[in-house]
Amino acid sequence: MYTQEFFQRWYAAFAPAVDSETMQKYVTAEGCCPWHIFTHGGVECLSGDDAVAAYKKIASRDVYCYVGRDYSGGRCELRANDFAEITASRRTGDEIYITAPDFSWTFVWTHEEAFGPYFLKK
Repeated sequence: MYTQEFFQRWYAAFAPAVDSETMQKYVTAEGCCPWHIFTHGGVECLSGDDAVAAYKKIASRDVYCYVGRDYSGGRCELRANDFAEITASRRTGDEIYITAPDFSWTFVWTHEEAFGPYFLKK
């Protein structure tokens, strides 16, 4: 799936209650990041070690995985849910968005050390 479609579905699944002004100012504006739904949008989730522990308990075999920082170009791939392999592919400055194929949960590893990771299960 193309990255733009992935993030449209991601926002619909995990940020439906975030108002459009917040989305435009803090989430989708130039220089902002999708995970800002957790820091500016008021979307409650697990963070830090609790987020990692919750993600590692997920039994999903396949996941959509996006690694990078270009939220409108490229592709998001369906791949095996292998945390060690996925996180090893992360370069400095990259973010990781891992989501169930049905968008019932998501795990986000941000590019900033002071924020995240985040986990949300609907």
